[in-house]
Amino acid sequence: MPDVVTEVEPGARLMGTMRLLTSLNQTVSSSEGFLPYLGMLRVTNGRRGTLFFRPDGRFHLRDARVDLFWPIKWSGFYVGPPPDPPPPTVFDSEMFVTLEMLEPAFGALIPPYTFRLNRRPCPPGTSYVLDLASCRFCRRLLEYAIDPDQDECQPIPTGVSYYYTTYPGITYYSFTSQGSGVVSKVPGAIWSLNGIRPTRYRLDSCPAGYILVRDEEQPLQDTCVLCPPGTFSNEDAVYATGVRVSATEVQAPQLCDVCNPSLIKCNGGNSTSPIDIEVVFVGSVRRAGAERGHSRGLQQAQGW
Repeated sequence: MPDVVTEVEPGARLMGTMRLLTSLNQTVSSSEGFLPYLGMLRVTNGRRGTLFFRPDGRFHLRDARVDLFWPIKWSGFYVGPPPDPPPPTVFDSEMFVTLEMLEPAFGALIPPYTFRLNRRPCPPGTSYVLDLASCRFCRRLLEYAIDPDQDECQPIPTGVSYYYTTYPGITYYSFTSQGSGVVSKVPGAIWSLNGIRPTRYRLDSCPAGYILVRDEEQPLQDTCVLCPPGTFSNEDAVYATGVRVSATEVQAPQLCDVCNPSLIKCNGGNSTSPIDIEVVFVGSVRRAGAERGHSRGLQQAQGW
């Protein structure tokens, strides 16, 4: 009876062992080396590999070096290029593996044993690659895939510090077991998923003091641009309403309000303050100066 993992990821190598037992349910073993029996592992998709019984009476399924390239059900037939966005990839939910002996053992032919494998989705932080028929890791911190079975690894937008995701026991910092998300470079900025394939994070709003940069054709350029010194903005930038929204970073500062240098001082962002001056009455200054001059003249005349 084989001891196998019955739920596997695409492209994973089949793990587990199979023992050769006697009629008394004892494992056949040898102290002189491998047992003189060969086994064969066959998978639904036609891949196969030879197995050798080790001295402990077991063969390990990984020794067959069979990668599990999962069967795919195509969702339809298209004449010409596929629609944009393309339809989702549909996978077979199961496939079967057969283990069989290639020759009789102890004079008896052992019947083949077949078991079912269930497909486990590609884990967070990876993406299913059709050409490789397996899951590959996205570049840590720099790439993400919202739906690993459907979305390719894609770079994080300009305005994102990093993407993190977790699954039991592992945190992948490139969005926690509770979910995934982005860490924005600007605190208070709001990002959301676009809801179409490929699934991407897009910038929805920036806090006061920033201009929102977003172009529908350039999703990687989404970011918040700080109003430079001499300008300011006291309202949130919101893409849905078009308030303080620019298509490029170069044009963004033009949407900031310009300071009147005679009234207020602007340090950039949403920071404004009164100008730093001291008001002195001109007439008082002149009188004080005249009195001091007159006093000095008297001192000099009297020889003081």
